[in-house]
Amino acid sequence: VNIPERTVTRRSIFSSIASLYDPPGLLAPVILPAKQLLQRLCKSGLEWNEFWPTTKIECITTQLELKESVGVHLVVDEHGMHQLISYYSDWKRLLKALAWLSRHKCYLLMTYCGRTDMTLRLGLLNVEEIDLACIDLIRFVQSRVFEKEVRMLQSSGSKSKMKAIGSPLRKLNPILIDGLLCVGGRLQGTAWCETRKHPIILPSKHLVTDLILQHYHKTEGHVGSTQVMATVRERFWVLRGGTAVRRIVGNCIHCQRRNARPAQQLMAPLPLVRVGDADSEDLEVLTPAKLLLLRENVTNFSDLPLSNKYSRRWQQASYLAKVFWKRWSREYFSLLQQRHKWTKLERNLREGDLVVICSDFREKDKWPLGLVQRAILGKDGQ
Repeated sequence: VNIPERTVTRRSIFSSIASLYDPPGLLAPVILPAKQLLQRLCKSGLEWNEFWPTTKIECITTQLELKESVGVHLVVDEHGMHQLISYYSDWKRLLKALAWLSRHKCYLLMTYCGRTDMTLRLGLLNVEEIDLACIDLIRFVQSRVFEKEVRMLQSSGSKSKMKAIGSPLRKLNPILIDGLLCVGGRLQGTAWCETRKHPIILPSKHLVTDLILQHYHKTEGHVGSTQVMATVRERFWVLRGGTAVRRIVGNCIHCQRRNARPAQQLMAPLPLVRVGDADSEDLEVLTPAKLLLLRENVTNFSDLPLSNKYSRRWQQASYLAKVFWKRWSREYFSLLQQRHKWTKLERNLREGDLVVICSDFREKDKWPLGLVQRAILGKDGQ
């Protein structure tokens, strides 16, 4: 509760406490003492604009505690199927696990419930059991994500209500086929099979959808998003499928390694040897003056009379050298300001980054992965 320090009146305290808005009751440890403070104000007979004594203000300030963090209990009713789905990272393995659970469920119903209308299968799983597990799993996902749409389609004459509630399925004209929400569409007159004419609708952001897209991406040979989308739509219709497929393809480690490029950074400033008038690879002459001074002799001989020059040819060579360096600094030097490549400031490598180590002696698919242990920055901080 923020109470002004100078104008501590009954009105200011009441306005500060009334500014707290907490319908769920999460701030009860703070609001309840504030309400007790209001009760004491009312019992004290203090007027609205009358100032409170300083001793009482200090007493209240010492009693208030600053909460750094507040813990809130949250109860989540999670279905057991969600835990099973999150346990697997492969679509085929998930379907096999569900098929085995369905067979075990059939065994329990026949053994303990006396069901005679079911047949217990033995041996390895077959294609039919895996397909039934896929249908049961998708039916569960649709019942959770598209609960309103499924209920509307089950009740006759309620398709028009989808547009009223702003359902994302209203453009697909959805229909129910064997309890599955499928695309009604406009291709009923084609010669395609029923599965392709009426693909099963899947949500865009769901773990089951991600597993299906990852499975098709791998089986198609890690192709691009367009081919993955075309293959998936032969059986499934993913809402906002382009975004979902691009997300899966972009997060594929195999594709990231195959499409990896060497890291680039903004082109650094030119070193001193590139902007100086001396060649860094030239041999340095060892003279007696350097041995005595322990440094370069920077004496300027340009002020000596011309009669002390060695020859006219030396004067000509010295003049041409000065002209060359003067033109170099005036005409060519300014051209080095522009960066013709590596013009964008990229993110620097940091400790703990996972990288692909380029190698000239291996194929790109066999480049090893590495972990950055230490990043050494240059003079420009990059």
